[in-house]
Amino acid sequence: MAELLKIFVVEAAIRSIWQAQAEDLALVDLDQLEKVLPQLVGGPGRGSSVPSRSGGWQRR
Repeated sequence: MAELLKIFVVEAAIRSIWQAQAEDLALVDLDQLEKVLPQLVGGPGRGSSVPSRSGGWQRR
């Protein structure tokens, strides 16, 4: 269980960094974390979004 939580936290941190980069921000704030959390807790079938190289978001 601890390993699963660690993976979740690391994934949330990485996605928050991507979100901040997409918004041209130098620092990650709680605002970015709040934007990516629904992707992580969305449940089956909802998919997730990842940043594209063009700066937008794409479904995967």
